[in-house]
Amino acid sequence: MILITKIIDRDDLKLYATDVNLRWDKETYQEYLDLLPAFIQAKLITYNNWKDRQLRILGKLLLKQLLIDFGSAHLSNLLTLKYTNNNRPYFEGNIDFSTTHAENKVMCAASIRNKVGLDIEFIKEVNPAGYYQYFSRTDIDLLEKSKDPMQLFYQLWTRKEALAKATGLGVMMPFESLSISGEYIEMGQEKYQITDLKIDENYKGALAILTLPFF
Repeated sequence: MILITKIIDRDDLKLYATDVNLRWDKETYQEYLDLLPAFIQAKLITYNNWKDRQLRILGKLLLKQLLIDFGSAHLSNLLTLKYTNNNRPYFEGNIDFSTTHAENKVMCAASIRNKVGLDIEFIKEVNPAGYYQYFSRTDIDLLEKSKDPMQLFYQLWTRKEALAKATGLGVMMPFESLSISGEYIEMGQEKYQITDLKIDENYKGALAILTLPFF
C-alpha cells in the first residue's frame, strides 16, 4: 500500500508526495507495474537502477490518484498520455501535471486551471560556482553575497527546473539570461508564479504555476 502525503489539496491544484524506503519484492513490483499501460511499462523497465524504476512507477501512480481526485478518472488509466517534441507529458484537455523525484522522494502536482512545473532536489555538497553558466548575473550576485550559498543554490536551481517544466522549454530555456529570484517570472506573454516548497532539511523544491488560466 502506498502512503501518500497531500501537501496541497485544493479544488484547482493538488500536490502529492510519497517515499521509497525499501526495495519492493518481485510480487509487489509487478503488482504496481501492472497498474500502468504497456507503453509506460516498456519505458520504465529500461531503467537499470531499482530505486529509479520504483520512483518513476510511484510518480505515475501518484498521477493516477490525482486524476481520480480531480474527477478525471477516465484519464487515470493513462492510455491517452501524450508527449510533446520536448518530451513533456500531457493530456488533451483541461488538466496539466508535473512529476519529479530525487533520492527517496517522489512528488506530483496537477492543476485543472493552469500549466504547472515541479522540481525537487536532494541536498548534497556542491560548489555553486561550478554552475554559474546556468545563472543570470543577478542570481550570481545573490549567490556570491549569500551567507549560505549552497542552500540558495538549490533554491534557485529548483526554481529554474520547475519553470523549465512549466513552460515546456526544458533544456532550451535561457537559464543564463533569466533571473528567477523573484516571486513572479515573465516568459514572453506568460507570467509564472514561483513558490518554494517546504519539505524537510534534506530537500529543496519549487512549484511554478502559470498565473492566467491556460485552458
